[in-house]
Formats: sequence, C-alpha cells, structure tokens
Amino acid sequence: MRRGGLLWLAIYVLSQLGLYLTVKVSVSSLGLAAYLPVYLLGSSAPLIALSRGRLSLDEGAVKLGLMQALSAALWLVGMYYLQPASAAALSYFMPFVAMLIGYVALGEGVSAREGLGAAIAAVGVGVYTAYSVTGSLKVVGAAAALANTAAWASYSIYYRKLRGRDPVRLNASSLLLAGLVTLPALSMARDVRLTSLATASIIVVSLLVSALGYVSWNRLVTAMSVPRATLLSYAAPAAVAVAQYIMGSPLRTMQAVGLTVMIVGALVTFGG
Repeated sequence: MRRGGLLWLAIYVLSQLGLYLTVKVSVSSLGLAAYLPVYLLGSSAPLIALSRGRLSLDEGAVKLGLMQALSAALWLVGMYYLQPASAAALSYFMPFVAMLIGYVALGEGVSAREGLGAAIAAVGVGVYTAYSVTGSLKVVGAAAALANTAAWASYSIYYRKLRGRDPVRLNASSLLLAGLVTLPALSMARDVRLTSLATASIIVVSLLVSALGYVSWNRLVTAMSVPRATLLSYAAPAAVAVAQYIMGSPLRTMQAVGLTVMIVGALVTFGG
C-alpha cells in the first residue's frame, strides 16, 4: 500500500473510533428522529466552510446525498440499539456487498487475496455477532446495521464513479442535501434532552470526526477498490472494542476471537 493510503487509513480509523464512542451519547439524548438531520447538517458545516461555500448541487451530489441520508438513518438505528463495538463490527460486513456492486457497476475484479480476506473477516463478524446480539431490540439494531452495509457499499461504489471531483466540495454538497432531506424527521422527535454532554458530543462529532471520516474514507476508495479499503478498515471495530474494554465494558472471549479473525482478514488483504 502507498504511504498516502496508509495515512488516510489511519485517519479514518481514528475518526471512526471517535465517532462510535461519542455519537451514542447524542443519539440517546436527542432520539433518532431529532439527531438524524442534526448529524448530517452538522457534518456538512465544516466542509462547507472549507469549500468557502462553493457547492455542487448537481445530479451526482443529489444521488450521493440520498444515499448518505439512507445510510445515516440505518446506521443510527443500529447505534441506538447496540453497543458501539457491535454496531461497528456489523457495519463492516460490507465487503461482500461492495464486491458484488463493484463488479456489476464498475467492472472491478476481485483478487484471490481480497476474496480470501473478505471470507475470513466475515467469519469474524459472524462469531462476534453471535456472542453480542441478544434480545429483540438488539436484533432490530443488528438488522439495521446489516441493511446499512448495502447502503454504504452503494454510496462508496457510486463515489468511485465521481472520484475526479473535489472530495471536500462534493461531500459538503451531498451532506447538506442529505440533512435537508431528513429535516421532516424533526416532526417525529419526542423527549429531546439536550444536555451539556450531548451538546459537546454533537460539536465533536460534527466539527471533527464525522466530516473527517467522510473525507478520509472517500480518499481511501479513490486510491483503491472499495472491498480492499473496507477490509483494511476492519481495524476500526477492533479499536472501538478495545476502547470499550478500557472504559470498563467487558469483552467476552468469543467476542475477542471474532475481532481477531476480522483483523486476520484485513492483514491477508494488507499483504497484497
């Protein structure tokens, strides 16, 4: 892997660590309906500032924005009902979906190493999920997180078709559109509790980790295939799980085994 790709991977993993550990506070305080447009519009704000307000409200940005809105909604449902590490692990079932969509939409082939890495990592996701998701509400969260893998894969594949565009300007435009599309969700908001901790979490998520995560991910998928980028980013759910453990959340033996297998899948791909 080129040094630039490794740098963007490190930035992405760190941004995801911050995102998964902070957004839970916000979505629990504001509720899903209120937080969805706040999250998207807040994420667009620093990017709009960086692009100096020069937006690209064309067909590509509109399609990307609709995909981001759907993906964000499913992702937040998963985050609402699951522990951050569980939501992160399930989200990274995406390589299989990305491989299929990438082959159909872009004609991207899959190397034997990428296929093997994806298969190994999927086993890890399955093991981790089997020992993490219990109870009807967690099943709802798991279903949403898995559905998001298709939405996020579609977004990533479509973004590769737009890889010649300025990532900051494009994401500023698409996130703004996604936020505007989801504004009607505010009418369904109930029992909103904007605590000081939730406010701080919204600011941190919007101004740093979310916007940085979108840009760094888009840099990754322009530098390499989506399946490869996703497999390498399996370090993100592992980092979230380790952080949860350090913060006092127990990590069961089989959960640790599942996370380890995910990392092995990423390392198999990394070696190619």
